[in-house]
Amino acid sequence: MKKLLLLLFVFASDMPVMGQLVANGGPDVRLCSGITNLDSVTIGALPTASGGYPPYRYIWYGSNTINPNNTYHASYYLSDTTIANPKLKGYVTMKFNLIVIDSLGNFATGFTNVQSRGFAMNLSVKQRYIKIKDTTFLYTSLGGGFPPYKYYWTPNYNISNQNSENPLVWPDTSTRYYLTIIDDIGCVSQRDFVDVHVFPTGLTKSIPDHNKITIIPNPIIDKSTIKFKDNTTIQKLQILDVFGRLVYTIILNGNSKIEIEKDLLGVGVFNIIAIDEDNYYQVGKVVVR
Repeated sequence: MKKLLLLLFVFASDMPVMGQLVANGGPDVRLCSGITNLDSVTIGALPTASGGYPPYRYIWYGSNTINPNNTYHASYYLSDTTIANPKLKGYVTMKFNLIVIDSLGNFATGFTNVQSRGFAMNLSVKQRYIKIKDTTFLYTSLGGGFPPYKYYWTPNYNISNQNSENPLVWPDTSTRYYLTIIDDIGCVSQRDFVDVHVFPTGLTKSIPDHNKITIIPNPIIDKSTIKFKDNTTIQKLQILDVFGRLVYTIILNGNSKIEIEKDLLGVGVFNIIAIDEDNYYQVGKVVVR
């Protein structure tokens, strides 16, 4: 018995003293969808495993469900799920889990989150209508990316701050202002724009009273009929909020009246502009309760 204990003592004294096995999935990864060069993107830390008794085995796993019929696993997005630092093969937002197993069978776990985001723009037409010497503000329909953002408006023409999200502008002539956004990791948006239409003396003063739109009933409680001068060249009707932002566009195809329901607009005060093929305007105002 004494000899056995002695042998065990000698054997144990020859083994290296190692710390606890640690698995490190590495920092979270953020990607510009469709822009980041995936050849340079890996997951895992440096080192991904430490302590315990090397060599180590690595197992990366996880799943991403697109819809009930399409689930993709870690092997779909990673170059190799059995190495310390696999490369990403696709843009994805998901959690990659990690198991590290040492030579004695000890194991440790870790994870890293990968986020892929791009900029998106809705298809709304952004327009402002002001009279000369008036001021309005710009806005954007861009969204996505990783905040905080940096804003870059052009041209530098009668604008309060080219680097503001909603700068004030007071152009003397109709002007298109362009916007580019750069997010927190350097992703660059597609270019957005806002058209600011300037009328020399304001819409209501530039058009005779008999050309104005009539809305019956007004305010709109349920629905109303919008009528304007009997003109078969009318192309479209634009509805703007009190800030001059385009809310809705209706293609008229030469009709001299159209019915509009309250639910289309919501509660508020709106300006109505009818435009014919020669860009001649008829205007009116509607209240929706």
